[in-house]
Amino acid sequence: MNRLLGCAASLYLLSATMVTAGDLPVPAAAPDWVWSWDRPVQAYDWTGPYVGINAGGTRGTSSQTQMLPPFSSTGSFDLRGGLVGGSAGFNVQVGRTAFGLAGDIDWVSSKGSTTCRAGAFVCSTATDYLATARALAGIAVQSNLVGYVTVGAAFGGIDQSFSPPLLGNNGATNNRVGWTAGGGVQYAFWTPWSSNWSIKFEYLYVDLGTFSCPVACSGIAGQTTNIRLWENVFRTGINYRF
Repeated sequence: MNRLLGCAASLYLLSATMVTAGDLPVPAAAPDWVWSWDRPVQAYDWTGPYVGINAGGTRGTSSQTQMLPPFSSTGSFDLRGGLVGGSAGFNVQVGRTAFGLAGDIDWVSSKGSTTCRAGAFVCSTATDYLATARALAGIAVQSNLVGYVTVGAAFGGIDQSFSPPLLGNNGATNNRVGWTAGGGVQYAFWTPWSSNWSIKFEYLYVDLGTFSCPVACSGIAGQTTNIRLWENVFRTGINYRF
């Protein structure tokens, strides 16, 4: 009899506990507007036009070579600096594959110098702007993360200078057309106001070819100076997709 009474009491207490637990309110889910980098991945479509801003740094290599006697060459020397600017483009996503076109223009402050002409002068190369027009192709690693490669045309301003000036000449500026290739990743994130923002990290190799400069870059009548420039561009940016 005691065992029966004990079992009955246990069943009563268990049923009372279950009823009480069932009456408790269900915790509310986090509201959609909460900002979180760890939100569950949502279906994201990269298709559409976008605009953005970017900033970063450059590290390049230049050389200056005089082509007529007396021959003189600086050999290769380094350039370093920073850049900031804007970009725009359009993407189309098909399945996990994304294609696009992008253009950008950056103000650049990149410069390097070395001794030249038997150490009697200092020769410098600088870049004052850089623009690109590129095609992109990428794969969505997950819904809101895409990795891509890119290739296209590059446009830049190359400044050559030397000091002290010689016969009133101390350099020249030339606008160059070259090529660029690189790659990057882009990550879309959610804010309290929009799901159209993304952040990118990008690398570009830029070759602006050879700038052939007459007397202004040497101070010697009839002399031609060839200036070569390659640059590595590292930058990050934020885009807004419409």
